[in-house]
Amino acid sequence: VGAMAEAFTQEQMTECRDLFDMYDRNEDGMLQPSEFKEMMRSLGLQLTERELDVFLHRMDESGDGNIQFEEMWDFLQMISRPVSVDEEMEEAFRRFTPQSDANSGEISCDCEVITRAGLAEALKVMGEDITETECGEMIRAATGGGEVLDFEVFKKFCMDAGSRGITRFEDIR
Repeated sequence: VGAMAEAFTQEQMTECRDLFDMYDRNEDGMLQPSEFKEMMRSLGLQLTERELDVFLHRMDESGDGNIQFEEMWDFLQMISRPVSVDEEMEEAFRRFTPQSDANSGEISCDCEVITRAGLAEALKVMGEDITETECGEMIRAATGGGEVLDFEVFKKFCMDAGSRGITRFEDIR
């Protein structure tokens, strides 16, 4: 929490703590998913259930399904600092390189390339209705015939797509 003092004023820190405590109804020092979702909606964020679940998952560093105050602070610190284009690209790349952990069911991102199976899995989680075969076609189109997409090609493809006005997956199929 000490590093947070640099990014937030004391008044902002107090307001966040008060907000957290207000929604920590059972006073156990953490927000259960229902408490977290209620807090987000009270802030005027009209997020879908899936978006709320994504936020919850990203904040939950301990993996216990709840948000401790420190986890919320860490997340606020992360989203409040300026992010470079390269950092954004790395984060996006990691989102498309999922690896399921058979023991926990968690998805981690250790891959150095995007495969058609990994892309299909990531897009399915995002709500896209796309087959593994279609993902393979997209990767081949982006790489000029390759079966996997590495970070450098991904970055170039994203930058080129943005300059061509491509904003949806349907636009590149």
